[in-house]
Amino acid sequence: MLMSLISLSDDEIETVTSAVREWCHLNHCDIDSSQGRHAITIAVELVHAKHEKPFLDCLIEALRSPFESQPATSGEMINHAGPVTPPTV
Repeated sequence: MLMSLISLSDDEIETVTSAVREWCHLNHCDIDSSQGRHAITIAVELVHAKHEKPFLDCLIEALRSPFESQPATSGEMINHAGPVTPPTV
């Protein structure tokens, strides 16, 4: 995992780790889990590709399940079934 970060600048490392931490929080997984490690790999690839959208949105889009019908945004909580809508009471 750390080897993939070696090629990045300090600012890029901060961008990747911040976005992956947020993505892991939104998806209720640990950054050291297989999902978290996969997110880091994708995030590093996005940095090298010089993404144009907000970084977290790019990461969420890149990691979105093919079964999800709508793109997620950084303001939505996500699980493997798609964005989570709080229940109405």
